[in-house]
Amino acid sequence: MELSSRFILDADQARVAWEHIQQAKDNNILTENEKKTYRSLIRSASADILTSGLGQIMAFYASKGVENGQAQKTKAHGLLLTHITDFLRQRELIGNTSNTSNNFEDFFTSFTQDLPFNLYRLIIKETLGYISWLKRFGEAILPKPE
Repeated sequence: MELSSRFILDADQARVAWEHIQQAKDNNILTENEKKTYRSLIRSASADILTSGLGQIMAFYASKGVENGQAQKTKAHGLLLTHITDFLRQRELIGNTSNTSNNFEDFFTSFTQDLPFNLYRLIIKETLGYISWLKRFGEAILPKPE
């Protein structure tokens, strides 16, 4: 990958991460406790993905943040699940397969298909890059846990 395309990719990851952090901070979606939980989740997300795998971590977020088939954006786990899947859809790494607004279903549908190994690695790489930006922005502006 040449330098200019790497810069564009990095800038795109940063832009989306900044929008998502602003959403978590400003739109009164999360309570103060949920903002602290969200900050904690994004701080550990990269290590969690490298340890357990992206699919396992996304399934964990879904188990904590999905109710009645809908991602609960008022819960830290549901909002992070939505943010990651929104990012992957914007990067066209997962498709719109569910014909619903449930991006997490698109993730799991795409992820559980026979993904070529190079696409799987690209999804992981892009997700980790995005989370790195999310973590830095979140550490700067979201409230710290006590």
